[in-house]
Amino acid sequence: MPSRIIAERAFAFAVRIVKLCETLWTRSRAAQSIADQLFDAGTSIGANAHEAEGAQTKPDFLAKLGISRKESWETIFWLRLGIVAGVIKRDEASWELDEAQQLRAMITAAIKTGQSSSWRGGEQCDFAVHQPSAISHQPLTGRGFNPGPFIRPIHSFHR
Repeated sequence: MPSRIIAERAFAFAVRIVKLCETLWTRSRAAQSIADQLFDAGTSIGANAHEAEGAQTKPDFLAKLGISRKESWETIFWLRLGIVAGVIKRDEASWELDEAQQLRAMITAAIKTGQSSSWRGGEQCDFAVHQPSAISHQPLTGRGFNPGPFIRPIHSFHR
């Protein structure tokens, strides 16, 4: 899975997490505490995926994606806790929970591909515009956010 697609989906995910957290911060102390943790973990997935795009070496690339994957696990935890504890309504966070699980799977696949790749860093990839409907599930435009076209590498790092 090209890391650029992951980075763009993680960015759209982070925007939705910010909006969810804004709602939670107006609620109970428990909701606010969960929102604080969710904000940090949920936005970190995208930040580290984007940072992986600028990696100069394969170990750097894999390390940033590894952090992104760890943050996806934490995000899933906070979303599940909020739902089960009753401070987040299931319908408020069902898209976010599903997307966090999909991002985790995509990041895991990218790490496995990167580990088996002969790429050592330093190469630039060519990029092409790719329409989001071909790479993402439909609810991406909810809550007033339109992510626009995604970018994907024409070829992957392994050759």
